[in-house]
Amino acid sequence: MDGGQYADAVREYGKLLRIRRHDFTSTYNLAFSYQQQGFYAEAIEAYKQALQLAKKPDDTKDTFINLANCYARTRRYKESLAVYAAALRYFPGDPTLLHNMDVVRRLSGSGDR
Repeated sequence: MDGGQYADAVREYGKLLRIRRHDFTSTYNLAFSYQQQGFYAEAIEAYKQALQLAKKPDDTKDTFINLANCYARTRRYKESLAVYAAALRYFPGDPTLLHNMDVVRRLSGSGDR
């Protein structure tokens, strides 16, 4: 998708969420569309809402990762690491989460584990 298509997606998911306010998939897709356009503050809020709406663990892993990535993109490394730590409680030892967490630690200048 190009930037215009993500902007269109934001509008459409916004309309859908006015009707189905508690829909995880639409909320997640809205957050992803914001993220792809670089609207990280909006994406963060939508991802946090999506986490509250998630009904099964499979929904949460990508949501955690994308939320943490949005925090990292805005140099909010402490929040990013906290999200990864929360995700590891649900997915202990997950290699993707551990790798991403190490990347954020390096970006933040904190090599501590």
